[in-house]
Amino acid sequence: MSYLVIARKWRPMVFEDVVGQEHVTTTLKNAIATNRLAHAYIFSGPRGVGKTTSARILAKAINCENGGPTPTPCNQCVSCQEITSGRSLDVLEIDGASNRGIDEIRNLRDTVRFMPMRGSHKIYIIDEFHMITKDAFNALLKTLEEPPERVIFIFATTEPHKVLPTILSRCQRFDFKRVPTAKMVERMRYICKEEGISIDDESLFSIAQMADGGMRDAMTLLDQVISFCGMNVSLDQVRQALGLINQQMYFELVDVIRQRDVKNMFEFVAKVLDSGWDITEFLHGFLEHLRNMLVAKTCGRHSLTEVFEAYQEKYFQQGGHFSETDLMRMMNLVSDTIQKIKWSVKQKFVFELALMKLVHMDSSVQLGELLQRLERIENGAKTGSPSVSEPEKKNDKLNDNTKTQVTPSLNPSSRTTSTVISSPSPHSDVQKNLISITEIESRWNEIVSRVKKEKIRVGAILEETFPHDLANDTLLIGFKNDELHDFHAEIINKEKDYLTQVLNDFIGKKIRVKCDLELTPTDLRIHASQESQDSLFDHYPTVDAEQTEERLPKISVSASPEEQSQIFTYLRELEQKDPLKKVIEMLDGELVNVDFKKN
Repeated sequence: MSYLVIARKWRPMVFEDVVGQEHVTTTLKNAIATNRLAHAYIFSGPRGVGKTTSARILAKAINCENGGPTPTPCNQCVSCQEITSGRSLDVLEIDGASNRGIDEIRNLRDTVRFMPMRGSHKIYIIDEFHMITKDAFNALLKTLEEPPERVIFIFATTEPHKVLPTILSRCQRFDFKRVPTAKMVERMRYICKEEGISIDDESLFSIAQMADGGMRDAMTLLDQVISFCGMNVSLDQVRQALGLINQQMYFELVDVIRQRDVKNMFEFVAKVLDSGWDITEFLHGFLEHLRNMLVAKTCGRHSLTEVFEAYQEKYFQQGGHFSETDLMRMMNLVSDTIQKIKWSVKQKFVFELALMKLVHMDSSVQLGELLQRLERIENGAKTGSPSVSEPEKKNDKLNDNTKTQVTPSLNPSSRTTSTVISSPSPHSDVQKNLISITEIESRWNEIVSRVKKEKIRVGAILEETFPHDLANDTLLIGFKNDELHDFHAEIINKEKDYLTQVLNDFIGKKIRVKCDLELTPTDLRIHASQESQDSLFDHYPTVDAEQTEERLPKISVSASPEEQSQIFTYLRELEQKDPLKKVIEMLDGELVNVDFKKN
């Protein structure tokens, strides 16, 4: 006798053997036991989860010669054996993909009038039901609504949304779900025991994870592994046979990122490439690894039900080194890299660049943490005097917004000045432009969509542009594509009045549009980076110096006139830098008032 693969040899024969679909099997058994069988069923769900198998078991349960209809078919009578082998004249299995036309459905409609040959019912199982044409669906409607007394239809499909609603409304629908990893491992462990195969749980877990919820896929992979390894299966052999990536590689990569070790990062890339793993597949695995770290950190180690038990503690420990925000940023970067690498000729370079960004990625600081650090600084200032570092450069000019109050001292030699240092207020027109350009950027896609609806040619060109700057009610835009030249800019310039009106409708302000061909996609990336920094300050309104003095907490420190001059000079230099660097370099991310008092 020819070899029978494990997936067919161990195909469930009764409802109790169907793995992970208790919500379906229990309902069907109860319907049979209470004589509440419907005339039409739709079994929907992913591939390999038991749809066709359940349809066969249901057919055997209905036509079983030993007490049928019965919730548990005997699998010994002639009817059950014929259905199992596919030879029954009363149970017809039809492939919807190859019998999808109206002629085939008409033939089926004509045959349903005949009585069953042996069993109590005539059962039609149509697989890939969604492949049937619309005309064929319509030809089946009348038969489904008023079928002959002893006819039952069972439809199986992986895409129920493609089935006509008029068909769905005439059937009882059962949605099959992905089989949990733990249940697949349990089933494969039982099969291996019966077959005399020696295999460890981690190997079974690796096979189940690769099957991704499909029990039939897991059986097929198990058969492949046994063919490669023989009767004694080891984890290394499973990885070699199926091309699986060692989970330890992902833990090693996270350690490299945490240690910010660039040299080890490049050595790690070489190790991945030398192992012959596909970079995209590796990144998919790393994305799942980061997700497991996030789940373990937020929900606890025991929430990782789809992870082998030995790794749950490792995920929990490794996730503790990162904040939730850091993990989400890392996941976003890896996800973007997966998309970019699909279209890249040099995948290795994209891979290295992504890991380099991860190695150099700064840690996120939450607002609550900043406030706590600010409070610690304030409390520390009440008990001691923080030291002031001398800046590298000096400037004799002081900020115009700085207010100085001189308080006389009993000892002239130890006289100090009481000074309130406030953050300089930006000009109102700059603030207004910042808000406007931010609003334009946030609604740019809506603006482009409207232009495309009204003037498709202009909209198509505008879709390849990006807003760069806003000054004097003029919006400067650049082109994302280097190949767009004067001709396209000329079209935009001809439609200035129209675009001004569109912007006015969205923004509520008349803004002129100007193209700058010198702007390149590089400017877009730089602008996007600056935008991500500026967005941090959108949550904090800008106020003038008087308001700042009243709203921000004050810290009293002692400083001599020379030290005060150094502080003023340092702040003056910081004013020439972007706001983010100013905050970070001044007080490690804190903005405070400093009140100098005499000793």
